[in-house]
Amino acid sequence: MKEKFEIKELINVKNPLIYIEYVLVPIMMSTVRIADELSAASLTKGLSAGGKRTHICEVRINAADWLMIVGSFAMIIFFFIF
Repeated sequence: MKEKFEIKELINVKNPLIYIEYVLVPIMMSTVRIADELSAASLTKGLSAGGKRTHICEVRINAADWLMIVGSFAMIIFFFIF
């Protein structure tokens, strides 16, 4: 517990090198690990295979989807105007 407080005191904007070491490097390492796991999962699933992909159902945008898209844009515009 005491170590956490000491690290918290070291991590501040005044010393960017310590901030990079204790905050950004672990975040970057976590991102690299996740990317590695995702690439392994995609290779296992067969996404690199050269054949035609099959689908269980046909995916299309229907009227409800268009209604949600238009409504979302309307809310965004309304938010920025008012």
